[in-house]
Amino acid sequence: MSSSDERPPRRGLAEKIELVLQATTPVGQQPPSNDEIAKRMNARAELMYREGRLPELLSVTKQWSWQLRRQRNGKWPDTLFQNLVVFAEEFGTPISFFADGPDALRIEKQLEELSALKQDANVVAVAHRMSNLSPERQALVMAALTLAEGETSHAED
Repeated sequence: MSSSDERPPRRGLAEKIELVLQATTPVGQQPPSNDEIAKRMNARAELMYREGRLPELLSVTKQWSWQLRRQRNGKWPDTLFQNLVVFAEEFGTPISFFADGPDALRIEKQLEELSALKQDANVVAVAHRMSNLSPERQALVMAALTLAEGETSHAED
């Protein structure tokens, strides 16, 4: 098997959970505690239940959150799949990330890129400044960036 045919090692569920938390935690903050994850998931589950997207109201405990984050030997803890659906929705991650397949690899790469971008001080500074602009000004900045990218690609040709 050539190196181009090799696949990166697959992350286990606990590693995927940690990647989601790392990528979705604001810069300068710690990932949420197991207790905070449980509270957020319970609030999300209640909303999903009221909207008819869950067949029953779920109750997530901080112990369940700990168990999910500490999964061992690649085996899923004995929990309901709906809990994982609630986790995925609360942290803005497609549920397909937690299954093996092309979607999981694509999403994993996006989460890794997002985590890396959050470590770049320039990216953080630009994002912070953009958040203070009106939508119209944000559109102007994005247009300028698009124009600058086009000029860069032509200069490299």
